Amino acid sequence: MNNDERYVREKLVERYIRLKDASTEAQVGWGRWLVGSLILVHGGALVALSQGERVTTAMMKDGGICFAVGIVLALASGFAAWMNFTFSIDLADDWSDPRLVTDATREFSIKGHNVKLITTLWASALCGVGSVASFAIGGYRVYSLISP
Repeated sequence: MNNDERYVREKLVERYIRLKDASTEAQVGWGRWLVGSLILVHGGALVALSQGERVTTAMMKDGGICFAVGIVLALASGFAAWMNFTFSIDLADDWSDPRLVTDATREFSIKGHNVKLITTLWASALCGVGSVASFAIGGYRVYSLISP
């Protein structure tokens, strides 16, 4: 391995160390905000339903189920996102191995990580969209029972 190649590898390792640190920060911040917001919205809808004067059993059944499902999907979205960030950190950890600088036989590879990363990325996104959709559906169902 020549000096230029070694320099490039050193810079790549430094970059992946920064990526690992940034992924850790993002995991904590976004996870808290997203899951907390979705749970708050759905929980607020359930509280509003339970406290309403004109709430019927049909409203609780139609809307309440949607809002409860929304909470479960929000939690699933947060869990999948957490797993995705964990897998990203794991990948960055592999790519920040100092042996990548000195050992030319080692490569920066996503092998063994790609399926986990893609699966958890899509699971998080789909559960998040499902949570938002269940809020809209629940709101529509309750509204359609209120309005004449």
